[in-house]
Amino acid sequence: MPSAVSPAERAALITRALAATSPLHVVTVVLWLLVPHTEGTNVAWILGVNVAVAPIYLVLVLRPSVAESRAAMNAAGIAAIGAMTVLVWAAGGVASGFELLALWFLPLNACTLPRRDLGAHVALVIAGCAAGTALHGGSLGTGSLWGFALVMGATLVVNTAMVHFLYGRLQATTDDFQRRSAEDALTGLANRAALRERLDTLDVAGPRAVYVIDVDGFKFVNDSLGHHAGDRLLALVAERLAAHARAGDLLARPGGDEFVLMADGIGDDAVAVALGERLAASCDAPFNLDGEEVEVSVTVGVCRVADVATGEEAMRDADLALYAAKLERRGSVKLFAAPMREAASTRLTLERHLRRAVERDELHVVYQPVVDIRDSRVTGMEALLRWNCTALGPVSPAEFVPIAERTGLILPIGRFVLARAVEQMAAWHAAGFEGLRVSVNLSASQLADEQLPDLLAELLETHGLSGEPLLLELTETALMRHATDHPLQMLERLRATGAGIVLDDFGTGYSSLARLSSLRLAAVKIDRSFVAAMESDVGARAVVTAVMQMAGPLGCAVVAEGIETVEQRDLLAELGCPRAQGYLFGRPAPADEATALLAAGAGVPA
Repeated sequence: MPSAVSPAERAALITRALAATSPLHVVTVVLWLLVPHTEGTNVAWILGVNVAVAPIYLVLVLRPSVAESRAAMNAAGIAAIGAMTVLVWAAGGVASGFELLALWFLPLNACTLPRRDLGAHVALVIAGCAAGTALHGGSLGTGSLWGFALVMGATLVVNTAMVHFLYGRLQATTDDFQRRSAEDALTGLANRAALRERLDTLDVAGPRAVYVIDVDGFKFVNDSLGHHAGDRLLALVAERLAAHARAGDLLARPGGDEFVLMADGIGDDAVAVALGERLAASCDAPFNLDGEEVEVSVTVGVCRVADVATGEEAMRDADLALYAAKLERRGSVKLFAAPMREAASTRLTLERHLRRAVERDELHVVYQPVVDIRDSRVTGMEALLRWNCTALGPVSPAEFVPIAERTGLILPIGRFVLARAVEQMAAWHAAGFEGLRVSVNLSASQLADEQLPDLLAELLETHGLSGEPLLLELTETALMRHATDHPLQMLERLRATGAGIVLDDFGTGYSSLARLSSLRLAAVKIDRSFVAAMESDVGARAVVTAVMQMAGPLGCAVVAEGIETVEQRDLLAELGCPRAQGYLFGRPAPADEATALLAAGAGVPA
């Protein structure tokens, strides 16, 4: 019996076998008595033994769980051997054929009992046959052999049926195992092994495309609503994606929140991108997770197989396209292009150097002033990370921050920036700039860092600071898209240190006033795109005005970002914006230059 069968399943199989053999046993005995058989038969004992054995059949058939007990099966086996011994004696010796009944129950015992017990049963069968023959007078039996032939025929039927039954079960188990080995248990899609097999045998000459699909924001759903909700989300995403897979296509979930579609009949780039857009659009509608409505998107990377040499290369290039799509915009679709390989090589180089950047003291923090727009008085500083790599020179945050996010390096790097900013804030307060507020950017990944609130509290205590002058900035897209229970709990823990929460790049995400009000923000920063468009776009000015009107009732400050011209400053002042930040007032500078700016009370004259 295959090891994949559980004890309960094995007991059910034995029950079914016994249910089939018990009527045949009765028929065999009745026919045996009707045909010519050995001399010296004691019919009363034969009938009595069969009546006595009936309860054993009934107990095993009516209570399958008994077959799970080694002791019970041993007892049933010994009883059956005893009955066989009496039948051999009562029917006139081994010539009666009743010793062959051992072949009816020994195979079943072999399915449940260990080898030692089974060996003992075989020994008892031999001993029983010898004892029955000896009790009959030592004779093997004489007379007609019709009875022996009848029992032999019945035994052949029983054993053939049993072998067929058990082989069929073994085959079914094997088929089920093979199916499960190629199937993702959660979604029912193909798994990594099946995907790998398809890639290895892929005909790259045909018109095909490989799509790598990643669920954006899955980790936050998993962390905030629990693994059950995360699993349910993956199953629902799989259903929506499967609606776009045709006969011959392979949709797989190789693991985590990633899906892969290998689609046939994709003859050109336009068709490839169109299918990718349909896949992305299929997940636009909210998902209902046991009454909790969740919005997530999927980002898609595409590679046409005709552009590569092997299925493995197609998968790799689709991964590169996915990465490029995520950098551009989550929820987008990107078709692979050759320059992406060079970009991937560059990323690997940056990642290798970034892993050593902290210990090599290559990272440093610069500060950009936040000013009162009326008189350009500096009211705060934003701490910004910079990397001057010894081997590569200055590297833009736009290049290395996404790599830090993807590799998890953002957590130690984020702690480094926070420590430097708090240390510098303490130095400025000690120098007499007590009212100065310092803001530090946090990534969405840092909201999952359970140690962050304790680290922040420890830094503030070490430097003898209250948390009030410290502002923690999160982008609107990172915060609002994942404003679920876990991130909100993390914000409460951070706010408990006294620090304020600032919503950065406001207007670029998916905020609603209801969601904003629940965050109890210290400030909102208007994205630079609205500031740049204000002079020519009435709509942009309306957004700025609406934000300021909203901020009052919510009790949070407003800061306009990206001010580069006097005209922008004057227009913001006219609209009533209280604070601003941008190159017009000061570029990001090292701590000593920022300190000099504070000391001089400098700024652009009003």
